Amino acid sequence: MTKRRLGVDAELNQIAHTIKDGIRKFRELNKRGDYSQVMTWVIEGSLACTARPLRYHPDYGGSGNPLPAEAKPELDKWIGFVRTEGIVSIISFVSEKELALYSEPLPDGMTLIDYYKSLGFRVCHVPWSDPAHTGYANFQSEVEEKLEAEFNKDD
Repeated sequence: MTKRRLGVDAELNQIAHTIKDGIRKFRELNKRGDYSQVMTWVIEGSLACTARPLRYHPDYGGSGNPLPAEAKPELDKWIGFVRTEGIVSIISFVSEKELALYSEPLPDGMTLIDYYKSLGFRVCHVPWSDPAHTGYANFQSEVEEKLEAEFNKDD
């Protein structure tokens, strides 16, 4: 392995740790109902990472729990925190199955992706199942493949 490759691997490893630590921190805050932090900055002011909206909410969170219609104010509050951080573009890796969890609080036929767009966000949706549930084998190549397909589909 070359020195350059080792440097890149070390940098990617540091980014992965930053993401994991940040997610761990906001997950614990969110579970207690504290939405003062819903994301972590991977590259300060340029790239942030978060779980799907209300994923760790004390009442509505959980893996695979559909949101009831009464969760709409909390969903809007969550999105409001993201907006106050200056986020204008979203790359969503939420699977189609997870998108379906938002059908009740959103207007008929609107997906979470549609809702983001209606609020003025620029959105790129690259759906796939969470590697935490499906295994991490070939994770990087899957990300690259899906991003390439998404960005080339308009060509």
